[in-house]
Amino acid sequence: MSLRQRLLLLVLSITALIMILITVLALDSATRGFATQTNRALIARSQSAAYALDGYIASVSATTQALAAVLNGRDHPPIHAIWHPASQVLTDPETPIARIVVARPFRDDRQIVSFRRPDASVRVAPLANVITPARPAPVNRLATATTDTVMWFGPQPGYRARAQQAVMAAAIRFVGADQQPTGLVWAEVPVESLTTVVEAAVNLDPIWRTATLLILDADDNVITTAGTTRTASQDITAAVTAAQLDETVIVAANPFDLGSPAYATRSAIPGTGWQLVSLIPTRIIEEPLTQSNMEIVLLMIAGLCVLGWVVSGFANRTLTAPLGVLTQAAQEIGAGAMRFQISHIDRQDEIGELARALEDMKRSQSDTYERLAQARRTLEYRVTVRTAELHKAQRQAQDHAADLLAVYEISLSLVNEYFLQTILQRLTEHVPSLLDAPYCAIWLRMQDEEWLKLVATTTLASTHLGREISVNDGIAGAAIRAAKPIVVDDYTDWTNRLDWTPLKLKRALCVPLLHSGKAIGAIVAGREEHAPVFNDNDRRLLALLANLASPVVRNAQLFDQLDDAVQRAEQANQVKTRFLASVTHELRTPLNLIINNLDFMRIGLFGPVTDDQRTRLDQAIRSSENLLYLINDLLDVSKIEAGEMQLFIQPTELQPIVVDALDSGIALMTDDHAVAIQLDLPEEPLPQIPVDARRLRQVLINLLSNAIKFTKQGEIWLQVRVRDDVVEFIVTDTGIGIPEEDLETIFRAFERSKRAKQLGIEGTGLGLAISRHLVEAHGGKIRVETTVGAGSRFSFVIPRRIHAARDETATMVPVAPPANTSAD
Repeated sequence: MSLRQRLLLLVLSITALIMILITVLALDSATRGFATQTNRALIARSQSAAYALDGYIASVSATTQALAAVLNGRDHPPIHAIWHPASQVLTDPETPIARIVVARPFRDDRQIVSFRRPDASVRVAPLANVITPARPAPVNRLATATTDTVMWFGPQPGYRARAQQAVMAAAIRFVGADQQPTGLVWAEVPVESLTTVVEAAVNLDPIWRTATLLILDADDNVITTAGTTRTASQDITAAVTAAQLDETVIVAANPFDLGSPAYATRSAIPGTGWQLVSLIPTRIIEEPLTQSNMEIVLLMIAGLCVLGWVVSGFANRTLTAPLGVLTQAAQEIGAGAMRFQISHIDRQDEIGELARALEDMKRSQSDTYERLAQARRTLEYRVTVRTAELHKAQRQAQDHAADLLAVYEISLSLVNEYFLQTILQRLTEHVPSLLDAPYCAIWLRMQDEEWLKLVATTTLASTHLGREISVNDGIAGAAIRAAKPIVVDDYTDWTNRLDWTPLKLKRALCVPLLHSGKAIGAIVAGREEHAPVFNDNDRRLLALLANLASPVVRNAQLFDQLDDAVQRAEQANQVKTRFLASVTHELRTPLNLIINNLDFMRIGLFGPVTDDQRTRLDQAIRSSENLLYLINDLLDVSKIEAGEMQLFIQPTELQPIVVDALDSGIALMTDDHAVAIQLDLPEEPLPQIPVDARRLRQVLINLLSNAIKFTKQGEIWLQVRVRDDVVEFIVTDTGIGIPEEDLETIFRAFERSKRAKQLGIEGTGLGLAISRHLVEAHGGKIRVETTVGAGSRFSFVIPRRIHAARDETATMVPVAPPANTSAD
C-alpha cells in the first residue's frame, strides 16, 4: 500500500464515524418535527376543501332563495314569473345548477314546472309543464317542515332527467298573495359537481391526489366520494367512525389495502351541517420523510467521496505528481530532449533538490546536442529551398485550375435560375471572391439603349442601386461601346470616371456582357490603392464568366418581361371582378325597391287598379325579377372568381328542396309552352344529407329553367336517385338539344351555344357555369348527355355522408375560386 493510500484510509475512517453520529441525531429531530407539521397540514387542507364546498353550496342556496323570492306573493302560474330568471341562472356557464323545478297545487293534482340547462347556443331554458298527482321527494320532505329556509335532499335521481345521474336538491317553500305556503321551488345540483369542487380544492397538493374524501350529511350518510377509492365498504365505515372533527388520527383499519394504516380527519361544512372526511395512506404521507432520510445518507456518502477526492488530490499534487514529472524529465533527457522544462526547481524540500540536480545534468548534455543540430539544420535548409520552388509551381497550376473550376461552378449556379435579380446578386457575390476585388457592379442597358442602369452591386455600394448613366459615361459605357474588356490601372486619374463611385477605387476592370454579338450590359470589378493591378489572368477569368453569364441574364430579362405581362393581365381581370361585384351590389337595392312598389301597386295598396293595369304591372314585375335574377347571377360569378363564395353546409331534408324547385320551374312557364313537367322520386323517403339548401335549390332551378327555355313542347322530367354513397339529380327534356362542338363551352361563364343564339333564345350564359361550380364545391360532378333535335339530359351527384341528427350542426365552407376563371 502506498503512502497516499494509507493517508487516505486514515482520514476517511475518522470522518465517517463523526458524520454517522451527527446524522443519527439530525434524523431523530426531523422525525419529531415532521409529525407535528403533518397534523397541521392535513387539518388545514381538509378545512380548505370544506370551505370551498361550503361556498359552492351557499351559491346554490342563495340562487334557490332568490327564485323563491320571485314567486312569493303571486297567485298566477309560476311559468310566467320564473321562466326568465330561471333561464338567466341556467344559461350562466358558471352556475352548478342543472335543473330548476317549481311545484304548486293545481286543482286536485299538482302542477310541476321544470327547467333544464339549455345547449350553449340557446339563451332560453327549455321547460316541461306537468300536471300529475305524484308528489316528488322534495314535496314530501317539505310538507311537514316548520321553517322557510333552504333544505337539502339527496342524493337522488334528477326529476324527469334522462341520464341516471344522482343529484342533490336545494328546496325552499314560497308563499302566495295571502302569505300562506303555496308551493316550493328546488334546484338540482349533480353530485358529480360536488366531487369536482372537492378534488379541485385538494389536487393542488400532490399528496392529496392519493386521498379518498367522503362528503357526509348530517346523519353521517355518505353523499359521494372523491379522490382515489380502493377500499371495501366496511373499511371505509371503520375509518369514518374513527375520524375526529378538526383532528388527525391514525386509522389502523388499513382502508387502502396497502399494508399500512391511514391518516383520517373530519371537517365541518357550516352551511348545511354536512362534514368532509379525508383519508390518506400513512405510507404516502411519510414517503417524503423517508426520501429525506435517504437523501441525508446519500449526502453523507457523497461527502465522504468528496473528502477522499480532496485528500487524494492533495497527496497527488504534493508528492505523487511531482515525482512522476521528475521521472518523466529524467527519461526525456536520457532520450536527448533537451528542450524539456524541469518543474519544481523553486521548491525548498527534497523534491526541489532532485529537480535542480536534473537541471544541471540537462545543461551538460545540451551543448553536445547543439553542435549536432547545427549541421542538421544546414542540410534541411537546402532541401527546404528546393521543395519551396516545386510547391510554388504546383500552387500556380492549382490556382489556375481552381479559378477555372470557380468560374464553372458560378456558371452552374446561374444556368438553372430564371429570376434576374437573383442571377445578378449571385454574380456580385462571386466576382469579388474570384478576383479578390472588394467592389463589383453590374450595369444593364435600358430599353432605349442610350442609358445604363446600375442593377446590382456589392453591399458597400448598395445605396447607389438604380442610378442611371449615359452609355458614353464611365468605364461600363466604354466597355459596352468597345465591346471588349477594359483595364484601368489608375482609375482616380482616368478621364471618363464617375465621381460618385464608392470606396477609393484605384484599379478597375470592366467586361461587357455580349449576347448575339451585342452588348447588353457590363460587369465592373474594382480594387483599392494598395491592391495589385488587374493582370491578364483576371481579365480572362472575368471575360469567361461574362460570356457564360450573358445568355442567362438575357433569358432572365425575357422571363421578367413575360411575368410582368402576366401580372398586368391578372390585375385587369381582378379589376373586372371587383367592378362586376360593385355594380351588382349597387343595382340590387334600387331594383328590390322597384319590385316591391310594383307589387304594392298590383295588389291595390296605392289605389284601385284595373285588370289591364294589373296585367301590365305583372309584366313589369316579371321583367324586374328576371333582371334581379341576372344581377344575382352576376354577383355569384364575381364571388366565385374572387374566391369569396361560401357554402352553409348543414343536414337538410331533400323533399322540400325538390318540390320548391319544381314549383319555381312551373312558375316560369308561359301560355305558349305545351310542356308536361313530371317528378320522379323513389318510393322510400328522401334522406337527409349535408348540403347548402339554398344553393342546391339554385342548381335545380337553373337546370329546370334551361329545360323549359329550350323545350317549347314535349316533356321534362326531374328525377332523384338515392345510392349508397351519393344522391343523383337528373333533369331530362325533349327540347332542341346541344351540338357536340358546344359541349366544351356551355359551362363557361357568359358562353352560350351557337344554336341558342341562332334561334334567338335569350340567356346570359351564367346558369350552367354557376351550377357546375356549386356542385363541385359540394364534392359532386355535373354531366350532360344530349342529342340534337331529341333533347338533353343533365345530371349531377352530391356525396351522401352520415351525420348525427342535430339541428344545430352547421358548417361554413369557403369555396376556392376556379383555377381558370372561364371554367365556370
